[in-house]
Amino acid sequence: MTFCPASGIPILVMYRDGTAGTWVRSAPGPNNTFPVTITQSKGGVAYVMLTGTQYSTMAFLGSLAEIQAQGAAICQNQTQTVKTLSGFAVGLDATDLATINVGGAAASVQGSGNGSFSLTNVANGTTDLVATRSALNMQTFSYTLINMVLRRNVNYAAGTAISPSISLANNSSEAFVPVMRNVTLAGLGSDQAFVLSQYYTANGVSASLFQETTPNTSTAHNFFTLPASRQVAGDYHYLAALAAPNFSTAPTVQRFVGMAFAASADKTLTFGAQPTAVTPSTLSTSAPVRQRAAFATQSDYNRLYQATWSQSLRTITVQMTSAYVGTVASLNIDIDDYTPAGFLATYGLQPLVSTTLSTVRIGWTATGGITGSPFVEGAVYQYALGYLTFTL
Repeated sequence: MTFCPASGIPILVMYRDGTAGTWVRSAPGPNNTFPVTITQSKGGVAYVMLTGTQYSTMAFLGSLAEIQAQGAAICQNQTQTVKTLSGFAVGLDATDLATINVGGAAASVQGSGNGSFSLTNVANGTTDLVATRSALNMQTFSYTLINMVLRRNVNYAAGTAISPSISLANNSSEAFVPVMRNVTLAGLGSDQAFVLSQYYTANGVSASLFQETTPNTSTAHNFFTLPASRQVAGDYHYLAALAAPNFSTAPTVQRFVGMAFAASADKTLTFGAQPTAVTPSTLSTSAPVRQRAAFATQSDYNRLYQATWSQSLRTITVQMTSAYVGTVASLNIDIDDYTPAGFLATYGLQPLVSTTLSTVRIGWTATGGITGSPFVEGAVYQYALGYLTFTL
């Protein structure tokens, strides 16, 4: 495994060959490399980061191929060079809000100002510019998308102003009106939900098109898309909805569903089943405290499982893939005993401290996706989220 200074260098890297046995410390090599030896079809890797006084432990349990992909993904895009740009967004009313997205960077402009903006950490090379203009509804105090600008295959010189200025006026020659569509939420039950939509260009630039601010129990919602005349091959819309029994208080259970598609059309999003209960238990009581999260598995959420235990100065996350777990009726996500590999008590959870357990169970219809679920036409992504707080 190779780590990059931009993403942090771990103070400890560990691995386990197979699904049982002892975790082994990886001795650091040159250029921030940490060799991992896994000869079996499944195994695990884990590492500890120290940021200030915050210890963060990440463990991943998967197939050999998945572990190899994880190692390759750690430094992905970390060596990319970036630049700073500036510019002006014009044609806004006083209460409007404009957002400009270029090369992975974003900036916002209020209509009441002079329209100037600055973009930092813009990826070098050919990219796209996506700008949106939203109007403020004075009754609901929410913003609604009214028009957009999309410039393809741009590569502005570092430190320069984007030219010409981005005109989002109604009579602008380059601005266009997005298309409103309808979405039906299936499987919502008695939950509340809100909808959001995003657009991803073929050059990897994303822009928010719509996000409801007030959840409700309706199954009929609207969202925005791009007209076909403004799309090219490789562009995708991403439509999603988040549901919970009640958003007025911090929910303990949430469900999320998303769909990727290219052409503008009405859609139906189907939520997964209500998630089964998560039962926490303690495997060892002295520091570093070891915990378990147990639950019955469900077919809607059967590709990736994650549990995160958070304290004020410590976080431990354990991920398990379906390739590692296989087909099982119930599952335990455990904080393993990492101490044989040099995991110190101070790295792990401490007793008598308030702890939040967050669980994520994910299913998707696309092929692959452990290091990032791919956007393919019609792919559906379903999440079950759970939150518990207790004292160890």
